[in-house]
Amino acid sequence: MKNPLISVIIPAYNEEKYIVTCLNSVTSQNFPKSLYEIIVVNNNSSDKTKEIVRKNFPKVKIVDEPKQGVVFARIAGVNEAKGEFIVFTDADSCVSKTWLQNIYLEFADPQVVAVGGLIEYFPKFLGSRIKQFISNFSYSFFKSMPGTNMSFKKKSYQAVGGFSPAVNMAEDAYISFKLKKIGQLKILKANKVITSSRRARFFDDILFEVKYLTSVLSFLVIRRNIFFHFKAIRDKCFVNP
Repeated sequence: MKNPLISVIIPAYNEEKYIVTCLNSVTSQNFPKSLYEIIVVNNNSSDKTKEIVRKNFPKVKIVDEPKQGVVFARIAGVNEAKGEFIVFTDADSCVSKTWLQNIYLEFADPQVVAVGGLIEYFPKFLGSRIKQFISNFSYSFFKSMPGTNMSFKKKSYQAVGGFSPAVNMAEDAYISFKLKKIGQLKILKANKVITSSRRARFFDDILFEVKYLTSVLSFLVIRRNIFFHFKAIRDKCFVNP
């Protein structure tokens, strides 16, 4: 297997409190730095996300996507990516030092078109534990990749037509189901990503999970999405464990 370039894409909307922690983890991989690039997609942020990235991580590529919505940020990132393998995480997350290496090794199998992993919420409280149970159950049961721990071969992504701009909720499940039609999708349960539990406010979070699962089921049953958008939540839940 050749040594391809991996593109790590991080959508970011008003992530000035989180982005440094995220990028510190992504730039500290036990994986050759010459083999991966990092792209932060600034999704119309009104805070200092872009300036913080530029100042602290000059080698990180910044792409501006003015159209609000994570699906547009994902599309913009893939369009700029040079890698044979596309890897996504979120700006309020941090990854282990072996994260990229574990993903890379799975793609040695030519039948594998996508690799995902589970997520762990921090800090932990009742709402975050409920969210983690529901989220990891849905990803394992439906065998779909969470957007914060998702990777695929770029040629496979192109073969299935990529993300749909019309799907801005459960776009991770949407691309997972499309990719599974042409190859094998693996979920590495041990290759977890730690992510902020800022969405784990009880009512908002249960509503979000209900909408997410409904969107996933709608892909399976009626082949279209019912919900299209989700609320952006920014608060003081820090991701550092």
